[in-house]
Amino acid sequence: MKVLYAVQSTGNGHLSRAQHLIPYFAKRVNLDIVLSGPKNDFDLEYPVLDQYRGFTFSYNKSGGVQWLKTLLKNNIFSFIREVINAPVKNYDLVINDFDPVTAWACLLYNKKCFALSNQFSLTSPKVPKPGKITKQAIKFLKFLVPIKNGYGFHFVEYDKNIFHPIIRDKVKHIIPRKGKSFVVYLSAYSVKKIAKVLKNFPDKKFHVFSKEVDKKQKKGNITLHPIDEINFLKKMGACAGVITAAGFTTPAEAIYLKKPIMVIPMKAQIEQKCNAHVLKKMGVTVIDEFSEKKIAKIKKWINKPALVNLKFNDQSQSIVDRILMDYIKSNFLINQL
Repeated sequence: MKVLYAVQSTGNGHLSRAQHLIPYFAKRVNLDIVLSGPKNDFDLEYPVLDQYRGFTFSYNKSGGVQWLKTLLKNNIFSFIREVINAPVKNYDLVINDFDPVTAWACLLYNKKCFALSNQFSLTSPKVPKPGKITKQAIKFLKFLVPIKNGYGFHFVEYDKNIFHPIIRDKVKHIIPRKGKSFVVYLSAYSVKKIAKVLKNFPDKKFHVFSKEVDKKQKKGNITLHPIDEINFLKKMGACAGVITAAGFTTPAEAIYLKKPIMVIPMKAQIEQKCNAHVLKKMGVTVIDEFSEKKIAKIKKWINKPALVNLKFNDQSQSIVDRILMDYIKSNFLINQL
């Protein structure tokens, strides 16, 4: 059985999940990997067949999506060409972690495609969403990656096709300890803006990870680090708390390591708004922007960071087997008709 696993390369969350799941798929099927989105230095530890430009969002340095730049940055003709040339016809099944290219290609060539992403969980009416997340916003996600059937990930198993977060072995092997410093990873904010806020807490130490940094630098109470998976996990395992966006992987791994978190959802980012909504219900501190306007709330959290107790079951092999079995069952039913 030949399977194509298409993975979104924006950020590290989709890639880190794929890195963990690839060996489980590879034990069962002949597997190829394609990536979609911007180039990423994350080591997938598995050969990549191709990298698509796909559809990429542009972010400003103040925590939000730049819609005009996003529209100008994406070439519709290039996207259509990638869809037409995507080799989905060569595979029995395409597994899609939020990749628009292979999703549209499967629609075009009538190929079986299953979603496997945290974004897909938002299509379930059972997943809590803030009132301001409209049906139109969810429809946009469905239009961007048009897949009807699939599996989602969330902090809680809200529906039958929603699983707990994937916790990588690299994270499971960490022996957490409570330190005094805080880890900060806010990819949509500039180092300058982050430092402007953190300088208000001179008696606290912060480890800030950013793509703007190419080597370790110390500036007062702040240590700047380039993006490095091993170093980031090491610092997170020994910190007092984590300040991050309302993505999925970093909050989930921090919760697994019993680390308090404060999250700042990216502006105009549907999934992060929904994640923040759920995390807030669980007791996580959520602020709508990382700025000096929020100093009081940030100070309150730093002085008494709240811990969220959640247990995530290891479902890696069962997820893979469930997907493959569902594919076999669906093919059997089609052949019976």
